[in-house]
Amino acid sequence: MSEVQTLYRLLILYMLQTADRPLSNTQITSFMLEQEYARYFSIQQAIHELESSGLLTREPVRNNTLCRITEEGRYILEAYQDEIADMFKLRIEETFRPDSGKSEDDIRVLSSVYPTKQGGYNVSCQIREGEEHKMDLVLNVPTKEQAEKIEHSWKERYIEAYASLVELLTE
Repeated sequence: MSEVQTLYRLLILYMLQTADRPLSNTQITSFMLEQEYARYFSIQQAIHELESSGLLTREPVRNNTLCRITEEGRYILEAYQDEIADMFKLRIEETFRPDSGKSEDDIRVLSSVYPTKQGGYNVSCQIREGEEHKMDLVLNVPTKEQAEKIEHSWKERYIEAYASLVELLTE
């Protein structure tokens, strides 16, 4: 088990404890990606390992999964929390502390389809947090069927799309 992967798991547990409420997989992943703490697949692996170890539980809700820290997870975090640098703790507390003012509702995933003058279709895909645009993407495709499939997939897989694009463009 690498030290880096251990840190990812501790950060996730610290987020869940600090929030004092379940966090969605989307919230955890978005935070870790925005802070450039980890790559998408490393985050998902850490979440899976935490669940396999009984340190968090996951529950599907609507189009997402809610993660909750278990009592064993709290115990492990208490024992190893000194391994987390203060700068990480501060950023997590600023974001997830119950009185921080942020909520899952602040993140909106939008998509729409509209025809072009040339006969194809544009699909507008967006991620917004409050008034801030996290991502704006317009794809031009030849058929309405393709456009509608992209629109539907975006709403379910936007985190993967965002993470893959960031990873591809920063290599």
